Formats: sequence, structure tokens, C-alpha cells
Amino acid sequence: MSDVHEAQLRFALNLDKPRWQEMARERGIRLPAWSARCTAARMERWLRRLGIPAKMFYEWGHFRSFVDFIKLNPQWPLYAFVGLMLEYKCQLEELDAN
Repeated sequence: MSDVHEAQLRFALNLDKPRWQEMARERGIRLPAWSARCTAARMERWLRRLGIPAKMFYEWGHFRSFVDFIKLNPQWPLYAFVGLMLEYKCQLEELDAN
């Protein structure tokens, strides 16, 4: 990925950062460092922590494995993955409430 594309990605992900921080704070969760990279083990650990079964994640993203997500999003930090999964968790909670 070029430096320009990486800067654009960082800018786009930073737009969501305040919302992710708020969702994490509401749940008493400390988000991972921005510098932490996605690995299958880390992603699986975070899904367990959020109470999202891996199977639901696979179905949600049409993935066969965590590696599929990493291949599609090689520059995504773990922070952004967790933020995205917090958004997903909130959507699931809203559906359950209705």
C-alpha cells in the first residue's frame, strides 16, 4: 500500500475513533493500541471478549476465516477491527431490544 493510501485509510478510520472510544467506555473496555496489528488469535480473543461467536463474524462478513479479513484489510489495525465489532455488537443489541 502506498503512503498516500495508508494516510487516507488512517484518516478514514480516525473519523470513527471517537464513536468507538465511546462505545468501549460504555462497556468498560479498553481498546487495543492503534499500533497492534490484526492476527487471527487477537481477533478471536476480542470476539470472545465482546461475546460475538466467530461463526457470526464469518457469516456477517462472508468470511471463511479471520485470515480472509486480514487479506482484505491488510493495513487495518486491531483497534479498527475491535471498533467495527463494537458497532456490530451494538446493532445486535438494538435488534434484541426490539
